Amino acid sequence: MALRSLARRLTTRLPHDVGGLPSLAHASLPKDKPLLPWELEAHALFACLAKDGIFRTDESRRVIEAMPEASQREWSYYEKFSSAIATLLREKGVVQPGELEAEIYGDACLAASDGTPKFGVGDSVVVRRREDARTSWRAPHVRTPGYIYGAAGVVERLCGSFADPSLLAFGVAAPRPLNLYRVRFRQDALWPEYGASADTLDVDVYENWLLTPSEQATAQAEPLFDHRGGAAAHHHHHHDHDHDHRSRAELEQDAVAAEGAPRPGTALHEALVRIAERRGLVTRARLRATAEALETAGATLPGAALVARAWVDASFRDALLADGNAAARSLGIEASNPNAPTHLTVVANEAGVHNVVVCTLCSCYPAALLGPSPAWYRSREYRARAVRQPRALLRDAFGLEIADGTAIRVHDSTADLRYLVLPERPAGSESLDEAALRRLVSRDAMIGVAAVHLD
Repeated sequence: MALRSLARRLTTRLPHDVGGLPSLAHASLPKDKPLLPWELEAHALFACLAKDGIFRTDESRRVIEAMPEASQREWSYYEKFSSAIATLLREKGVVQPGELEAEIYGDACLAASDGTPKFGVGDSVVVRRREDARTSWRAPHVRTPGYIYGAAGVVERLCGSFADPSLLAFGVAAPRPLNLYRVRFRQDALWPEYGASADTLDVDVYENWLLTPSEQATAQAEPLFDHRGGAAAHHHHHHDHDHDHRSRAELEQDAVAAEGAPRPGTALHEALVRIAERRGLVTRARLRATAEALETAGATLPGAALVARAWVDASFRDALLADGNAAARSLGIEASNPNAPTHLTVVANEAGVHNVVVCTLCSCYPAALLGPSPAWYRSREYRARAVRQPRALLRDAFGLEIADGTAIRVHDSTADLRYLVLPERPAGSESLDEAALRRLVSRDAMIGVAAVHLD
């Protein structure tokens, strides 16, 4: 009964909520790596816009949580940042419908075509596996059913020219018209269980989803998102392979998931920066200064100054544990994150107690004190394992062995608090002054995944 109850609790959750997931129980953590320049600037853009009240950090969490599960799993941290910025600027009316698409792909993606049909009645066509020109910074509105992705058919008739529904769905007032065709498919080519038959299925398909057989032969194949959580094999709807025997609704859902996981990367971020500059929301100089402040925090570790002072000043230690923000301000350090008024909570390691910090829902982290969070801290693997198997995680991933007689206290941050571990002062450091002590303190020690040692 207890196991069934645990299973229910672990499966009836939103995709971003990964704490304790059994599927990640033995997953390795990604290695840390420096942020790419565009990633650091994306963090800076987010911080500037949130600090100015254009949107709230809580709103960005809501947007990211609403992303398709495949996107949440496969997009990088700063791609999600950029996607959230784009969505929120659109919601707030700062970015107009179609503006970001045009910024990324050029005005041609919205401009009207001459309407000349590409295909005629009787032409052989192949349905694309995905249509990249319709995919940018969000889960798209898809009007091509997934069960025909990659399938070959014949144009039965031209149904007319219509405004692109994938853009109308997002408020674009006058998107380019698309020719709509009725395409006929053989049922026995779509469904392996159908058996030899002359039965057919007609589907309405817009021109931007159709290729000629020669175009299909030379196109780079894009793997679909597999319902088991990975990249599926290329799927051509023939009889000579195992076919997916799930319902049409399940297949269509997978098709939407596949279309909803683009990787916007630098193109999306750069488009956002250009729009934000045009709107007067940020300047390049301010972005550079904010990015440099984040980098400086990562290099100088203001949090280490708090730790070193607490080691040499008992009254400051008490104040730091009582009110982290106020204690930090007494040293001229702003502990609140640059994009939100967060409250610093400091937890002290001591004899018999070791503290570890995690945020299982996203990656809440004291960036003002430690700089941008490491890749492993943001990872699904760390977030899943830290709350369920912290002792094994510290040992296997960080080489930190916690004695059996020492209790591990895991702190799962949510929204308003930022946790910082006050590590124990290393034995033999009594002769060191405060500046030397500060140099001993690492970022990882203040997260709780490392101990402080004398050099």
